[in-house]
Amino acid sequence: MSACNSAVFVLASRKLPEMARQFSDLCCTLHSRQFQLKTTCTLSPIRFACDAVEPQTVIQIVQLHTFAGEPMSPEAQKYLDRFLSGKGNALHGHKTRFDAFHFCNDAYNANLCVELVISGKKTATCGLAYWYDTGEERIPEVGLLAVILDWQQNPSCLIEFISIDRCKFVDVTAEFAVMEGEGDRTLNWWRKAHWNFFKKELAILEKTPCENMELVLETFRLIDVNTR
Repeated sequence: MSACNSAVFVLASRKLPEMARQFSDLCCTLHSRQFQLKTTCTLSPIRFACDAVEPQTVIQIVQLHTFAGEPMSPEAQKYLDRFLSGKGNALHGHKTRFDAFHFCNDAYNANLCVELVISGKKTATCGLAYWYDTGEERIPEVGLLAVILDWQQNPSCLIEFISIDRCKFVDVTAEFAVMEGEGDRTLNWWRKAHWNFFKKELAILEKTPCENMELVLETFRLIDVNTR
């Protein structure tokens, strides 16, 4: 098998941390075969630098794990099924579309956001419209139920989206910053934290943030907490 001295692959995807875990498994597999794989998983997209690996082989494995889809985990599905067949049946039993996700791209903030949602302090989130416009992510719809996961992929609670809006970064209001529930809940804190977050997301796409960048603002309500 021919090998390259260095190969770099850049994948424009926000589907973390499941991708990170899958590529961790991939690292172990390649190491067991005496390949060398260096990975750097920062914010999405993910950049992979591979040494002494046949590029075509790596690309095939990357695509398998990245674009095969992300079915709901058995734990999340069990939690959702239990809710829909029980106390949630009357209001939500007719629904057919659901989601499951975690907030943020690191363990601390993902788990912190779970606590904020359950406490009632966090009733909103947002993201770059770019990811929805390019099809990287499916935009939520009003009424969609979503299982909120912690960083370990445990189902923690269930939310229902109640509004989906588009807004320029510069036009985000102090009211929305309060609804996001993070930091000191001021607009100044929100702007600084999200500017840095979006800056890292856009950098790997060779883009820069600007005051007029389009965001998707999502508000939701807590409808159930997983007590098991």
